[in-house]
Amino acid sequence: MLTLAGIIFLGLFVFGALFVSGIGPIIALALPQLLVRGRKTYGRTSVPYVEQNSRQPLSLSVLIPVFRDPQGLARTLRSIEKAREFPERAALKSIQIWVGIDGHCPECEQVAEAYGVNTCRASENQGKWRTLQRLLRYSESSDWIAFVDAGVEWSENLLVNCSQFLHVQDVMGIAPSYRITNASRLNKLLWWIEASIKRGENFLGGPISVHGATVLYRRPELVKTLQELGNMSWINDDVVIPLVMRTIFPEGKIIYQGSMIVHDVDNNEETDSTRRRLRLALGNCQWIKWLYPKIWQRNRSIGILALRRIARVLWIWWFVFLLIGISIFTFHWGSDLNHYLIPLTSVLFVPAFIVISRLIPGISFITGVGAAIEASLRSPLYFITLERERRILWN
Repeated sequence: MLTLAGIIFLGLFVFGALFVSGIGPIIALALPQLLVRGRKTYGRTSVPYVEQNSRQPLSLSVLIPVFRDPQGLARTLRSIEKAREFPERAALKSIQIWVGIDGHCPECEQVAEAYGVNTCRASENQGKWRTLQRLLRYSESSDWIAFVDAGVEWSENLLVNCSQFLHVQDVMGIAPSYRITNASRLNKLLWWIEASIKRGENFLGGPISVHGATVLYRRPELVKTLQELGNMSWINDDVVIPLVMRTIFPEGKIIYQGSMIVHDVDNNEETDSTRRRLRLALGNCQWIKWLYPKIWQRNRSIGILALRRIARVLWIWWFVFLLIGISIFTFHWGSDLNHYLIPLTSVLFVPAFIVISRLIPGISFITGVGAAIEASLRSPLYFITLERERRILWN
């Protein structure tokens, strides 16, 4: 009986690992299509075989929601100012910038005025999602929309690199890669793995979640997507928008480009890492509970692809199942010393790491990993308490 239990827990770990890594969904969706469509036209991101629209210049609206971050806003506007110096090379006839200031922040208003960009303000804090909706109303004449987080910095050639996709008929989204300038080696490795997985998802029409720091959407598809999302204030816009867009436009593509990079600065000293992780976990539970069942019914392929994101939310549980499986086998087959030592160590490892991360807040690596563990560990509880906790205004 113990052997069977150990096999079950180890099997759960393998299942979770396959989906967290993206191997499970990609194999489930890619292999049948490869057999049917062949390798010649499958998954190419430049899509030269697709009929293209006319090459008339397009217009772009850059929409920047901000909440009490004048320094970050200044960095972002400065980098965009450099990137927009070459609009003719980027096939854009016009680039207008709107800053949405959520709540009272005179410093943000001063920064926006100094850079000569348009602003819209909300007297009361309404949250990032409502700010994005409000900003979109000012972009009716634009062909493309760029959602940009305050604090990120564009490379000077970002718009030029995006221009190769702007006229491609079935491209409805362009997602640059994301880098934290002062990230640890572990974080850089994790970002590289995530970017590699998203490149693989390009073969399936593009990712169903993007790095929200900067993403470009074709406006008609974006407007339709927001209508589908209804009146709920979604926490993780970088997931729900591409997820629903890919569901309702199955022939469209969201192109993830690892060579287009936007940079950010890790502000762990200024923010509570645990609180941020818990908000992100809550946002993931929100769309999984309220949106995913509809996605599964409407587009089974996108539903399968989204399983990677769901498995990633619960990543620590797959690790816990691995520890339980090892503990059961050790308890059943181990020597006298290992009979109790390894199972006890395995059971106490996760809560002990969380406690240590709280007691030693000065070490960013330990704090970050502890926050990620705690957020994933709490996620199943959020499915029950979501109604009481879902009012989260900013990530």
